[in-house]
Amino acid sequence: MSDKNEMIISGVPPEERTGTPEATPIQNESENLIPAAPNRQKFTNIRSDQRVVTIERNSEVTTQADKQMKHFLELLASLRSRHILTGKLEGVEVSESGEPRASLYYGEFKILIPSFELIDPPESFRDMDPNEVMRYLITKRLGAEIDFVVKGIDQEANLVVASRKEAMALRRRQFFFGQDRDGNNLLYEGVIAEARVVSTIRTGIFVELFGVEAFISSQELSYQRILDATTAYVPGQRVLVKVLSLVRGPSQSVQVTLSVKQTQRNPYDSIVEKYIPGNHYIGTVTMVDVNGVFVALDGGVDCLCMYPARGIPLIGSRVTVRIHKADPETRRVNGDIIHTAGRIE
Repeated sequence: MSDKNEMIISGVPPEERTGTPEATPIQNESENLIPAAPNRQKFTNIRSDQRVVTIERNSEVTTQADKQMKHFLELLASLRSRHILTGKLEGVEVSESGEPRASLYYGEFKILIPSFELIDPPESFRDMDPNEVMRYLITKRLGAEIDFVVKGIDQEANLVVASRKEAMALRRRQFFFGQDRDGNNLLYEGVIAEARVVSTIRTGIFVELFGVEAFISSQELSYQRILDATTAYVPGQRVLVKVLSLVRGPSQSVQVTLSVKQTQRNPYDSIVEKYIPGNHYIGTVTMVDVNGVFVALDGGVDCLCMYPARGIPLIGSRVTVRIHKADPETRRVNGDIIHTAGRIE
C-alpha cells in the first residue's frame, strides 16, 4: 500500500475494514485540500453517470450520488486540514476489545468516535467497569449535536474515525482565546451566547459552549421551579446562556459558569403590575409539599397556594388561581386555587 493510501485509512479500526481501498489521489499538504478531479471509476458507490431527465429544460438536479460525493469531499477536507464538521450522536457501539464508541452518520458515511476521543473520563470509576461507565456516559449524550474532526477514512467501507475532543480544542482556541478586529475577546463575562445541550439529569443540564462543557443547575434554568430538568430539556437542543464567570487557564483550558434564566428579564420585577390581588390567573401545578401547592403561572412566576378544600390537585394539572398578595420585596406571590381542570386526589 502506498503512503498516500495509508493516510486515507489511518485510524480506522482493523475489524471495521472490508479490504484495502484504492484511494483517491491526495495532493501535497501545500496544495488545495480538495482533489481537483477524483477518478469517478473509483467511486462507483458514490457517484453515478446515470442521466436524469428534469422537468425544466437544461436544469440540473442533485442526486443521492452527488450528495454522497459532496460528503466524501468534506470528510477528506477535514482529514487534511482539521476542518470541523458537525453531526448528531445516534448510537453507542462496542469494539471487539470491549471499548465503547459513539456512532453517527455523515450522509452515507458512518462516523466512529472512540470514547476517549469523545469525552473526558470521570476522576474516579468507583470500582466499576470503566468501559461500562463510559458507555453509560455516551448513552446519556445520544441525540446531542457535536463537532468532530476526521482522523481516518476507509473509503470502501464508508467508515470514518473522528475526534470530538480535537474539534473542541479548536473551538476553544477560536472563541475563548481569539479576538475580534478591535482586539477584544469574543467571549467574556456577561456576554450572551448560544450553547448546545449535550446531556440532562434531574437536577440540571450539561451544555457545550464552543468546546467547553459546563453544568447548569435547575436553579439557573428558569425563574420558576423545575423539579426535573429532563422533562424540559433534551440533548440536541440549543439554548441561550449568559456567561457569569470565565477563567482562562494554562494550555488553553477554560472554566465557565453559565445561566439560562439570566438571559431573560426577571418576571418578578413586574409582579405588582401583572398580578393584581383579587383577580384570576391560570397556571400549572408543579409541586405539593407541607407549605402548600406551588403553581407556575403562565406569566412566568410561581404562586404558593393553600390546599384547596375539594382536594389536592395532581402535579401537572391546569388550575385557576385567585391572587391574594404579590410582594415585590420578598418576590413572592400567594393565592387560592379556585378551579382545577384535571383530576384531584
